[in-house]
Amino acid sequence: MFNQRIGHILKALLLSFLVTALLVLIFAFFMYKFNISENVIGVGVTLIYIISCGLGGFYIGRVEGERKFMWGCAVGALYLVLLLVVSLIVGGENSLLSGNILSLVLLCLGGGTLGGMLA
Repeated sequence: MFNQRIGHILKALLLSFLVTALLVLIFAFFMYKFNISENVIGVGVTLIYIISCGLGGFYIGRVEGERKFMWGCAVGALYLVLLLVVSLIVGGENSLLSGNILSLVLLCLGGGTLGGMLA
């Protein structure tokens, strides 16, 4: 049972990061083709976080069946941790301070929780 849950969580995280990669590529294409303002870029990145965590939360909520919102929130939290670790490795210490961490936490946890609740 425990190993099965770990597998479900890993699949949900993989789904979230694959969706993130796909949406970032699509968004980058639109940024390349069209002159997009900084406000639209911020909204796009916010939507990417919400959709990615939401789909991961939806998946884990669907396969776990009980306490869906909790499992979705857990996937959102793990997504956030991995995102921060990658950001730290790629961008150094200053990359974490440049953005608004509180909004990132709320987006990831909220997106995962919402996805779990909708499952």
